[in-house]
Amino acid sequence: MHVLPAALRRGAAGLDSGTLGEVRSVLADMGEYFDPAGGHRILRADLAGGPLLDLGTYPVSPATWVLGPPQTVQASAVPHPEGVNGQVGAVLSTERGEQAVLHTTLFGDTPTAPARRPNPACCTA
Repeated sequence: MHVLPAALRRGAAGLDSGTLGEVRSVLADMGEYFDPAGGHRILRADLAGGPLLDLGTYPVSPATWVLGPPQTVQASAVPHPEGVNGQVGAVLSTERGEQAVLHTTLFGDTPTAPARRPNPACCTA
């Protein structure tokens, strides 16, 4: 993920050192509004448009990096009026019971700041 290299380095250091504790879930989202009048490729089905190949990689990459490959994937998509997927939500579950809840959309800009919600039982100061 080229957009958050410093955050990823800090996250990797926290995972490697155990500072973050046991990671049981990842919540990740990436959304950006695209005006249909703009003619962007992402809104063209004939050019493999939709959020999965462009925006969807940003939530999937950190989720699989932190939790490892999923054992199961459940996903649902909502169409865009231009004929591509407009948004996709997915739950990736690992064999060990961790989950990633992921979302990507073309319908609007979404926050992209990382957040940490520690488990008090494992991450006391």
